[in-house]
Amino acid sequence: MSKDSLYVTIVTDHLIALRATLISRSKSWQISISEGDQGTSVVDKSTRTFAIRCLYLLSRMDTEFDLRAGDLSSLPMVMFRSKKISKLDLSVNRLTSLPWQLSDFARMHTLLLRCNEFREIPPVVFKLTNLKILDVSNNRLTSVQDFIACLTNLETLDLSFNKITGLPSNFGDCFTKMKILDISDNALTAIPEELCEIKTLEVLNISNNNLRKLPEDLAKLSKLRVLGMEGNILMEFPECVCELSDLLELKASNNCFQVIPENFGQKFKQLNELLLSDNKLKSLPDSICDLVNLTTLDLRNNKLRRLPANFGNLENLGKVEDSTFSVEHNPLEDPPLEICIRGIDVIREYQSGSGFLAVRKKVAEKQKLKKSEVTSSTLSLASQVSEVDDKEYRMDRKPRGIAIVIDNLGIYNTVTGNESDSEKLSVVFTKLGFVVRLYRDRTSEEISQIMEVLGMEDHSQFDSMLACFISHGSPDMIYGYDSLPVPFLDLAKPVTARRCPSLVGKPKIFLSHLCLDEQSAEDVIDMTPEVQLLPKSKNWEDFLFCFNIFYYLGSLQRTVYMEKLVSFLEEHPSEKDLKATLKEVIDAAAEETTSRCVFAPFSTLKKKIILR
Repeated sequence: MSKDSLYVTIVTDHLIALRATLISRSKSWQISISEGDQGTSVVDKSTRTFAIRCLYLLSRMDTEFDLRAGDLSSLPMVMFRSKKISKLDLSVNRLTSLPWQLSDFARMHTLLLRCNEFREIPPVVFKLTNLKILDVSNNRLTSVQDFIACLTNLETLDLSFNKITGLPSNFGDCFTKMKILDISDNALTAIPEELCEIKTLEVLNISNNNLRKLPEDLAKLSKLRVLGMEGNILMEFPECVCELSDLLELKASNNCFQVIPENFGQKFKQLNELLLSDNKLKSLPDSICDLVNLTTLDLRNNKLRRLPANFGNLENLGKVEDSTFSVEHNPLEDPPLEICIRGIDVIREYQSGSGFLAVRKKVAEKQKLKKSEVTSSTLSLASQVSEVDDKEYRMDRKPRGIAIVIDNLGIYNTVTGNESDSEKLSVVFTKLGFVVRLYRDRTSEEISQIMEVLGMEDHSQFDSMLACFISHGSPDMIYGYDSLPVPFLDLAKPVTARRCPSLVGKPKIFLSHLCLDEQSAEDVIDMTPEVQLLPKSKNWEDFLFCFNIFYYLGSLQRTVYMEKLVSFLEEHPSEKDLKATLKEVIDAAAEETTSRCVFAPFSTLKKKIILR
């Protein structure tokens, strides 16, 4: 233990062992309280008194309280002995309200309340007039009180992932310092004109609402650098957006655009990221070729038949780290899709005529290949299974990583015996070197929070992570105990490269054993792998998704699969790739049952996973 760190264990009124970590940071201290083993620690009276005194004395200095993921429904009273808390993180708890004593923290500049159960912004928050950062995302808000105007010093406000249907009429006039505003993933049908008065805004995210148009005064936001407007119902590309000439990132996927303004390219000279996937675009304006600084362009899932003649001039597309160029799922003829998927250099060669015949010859030869002899590039489009080189991921640390096991097949009486199945899996994952966390009968919201917490942890001392779901579901979603679906990609987002840097370059393994009724199984069996593509970007590298999907004929099918899975993993050959072993499990189980099964691996792995 370093001389300027102190670790204290105390027991709350609920007999939950907590460890308070106090870390010196120049003249301030950070107090971090994390949950320990429930009901297993016994602290005598003198130790408890000492711990509380330490907290009290140190809390009189400038402090930061980190109470994330503590399963709190109320706040520990010891923290209110301090009047100098500057930052308070209450994320991922069960809070529904905040006490009025919080208003005494006049110096507080950061308050993080994400992933709780607030139905409104706690009124005491509006007393904290020095707040610069307020995060109330992932709660149950349906509206925003007028008192938000009291927080005139806000620089960052996050209201995303709620159920907000409207913003107050005074929203915007008071915010003279705000730079970042996130109101995405709500139920907004309109953006108030007053929001356009926040002329200091640099980042605005209004994605995933029910917006059919944007206010004309949006053009007043001259300092805006990032605009997210994905997932709305915008029929025409807003002219007001074209006036935001200093934009660096424009995210407009999943709307209903059929055309882009002809002068689009002249308007955004500095743009480096443009997302237009999942619209109804039939063509692109020639001016798009003037976006010479563009490094990321997503045009997937449109109706494009041709690209502009000088499209190859966008020479930086996909060339910068974390940048991508995606044009899949378009009926492209000029250039052909086979040319486009090879990248901007090949497109330029095709359009310039240099090497034209050679390129066309290669395409013709490719088309003559037998269906079973698919090239690696076509395979990556068809099944998203990346070609794995001969190298291996590092898998020699102990423990190897955290393994999440979520068993929800207890939600229907027709499937039994899952208690012992999940326990056996936990045992075998432990033997393989993982730290196992077993959860049963979790709601969709609880499953999402479990994965959010996993993504917020530090995995720098681990080699990988693993998540295993046993539930009703389909290849793209899992059902919670409350029978509500959660998309698998949403569950995986917390451990992507941007959200969890400590897992970059490490395998992220998702195993799913999914039960469907007979009709649902018919639909899944008929599905082509193309509808289940993983996003193609560095953010989604090093993932392995393995789905075993079956429809229920009796408990035998599930029992056989679980027995084979446990058996094969226990006897896992040290030289065999994990993905190959999982395929053998399915084949072995299929020989002993009459249930129709689908084994669907989707991978962006770059190396082999061998559990030596």
